[in-house]
Amino acid sequence: MIHSFKDRRLEKFFVMEKQRQVFLLKLLTQFCVDLKRWIMSRVSGSYYPTACVMNA
Repeated sequence: MIHSFKDRRLEKFFVMEKQRQVFLLKLLTQFCVDLKRWIMSRVSGSYYPTACVMNA
């Protein structure tokens, strides 16, 4: 009885952990997209700064 309850709790924990990781990954992806868009808008039309950003 106790053993199965523990297993269920572990399972619940793993599911929540996975959801949290997926959420963080989405957040990170969105951040990268926004950052790239911001950089592109900042250096649009000028080649030199873009090269600097790529090398940094």
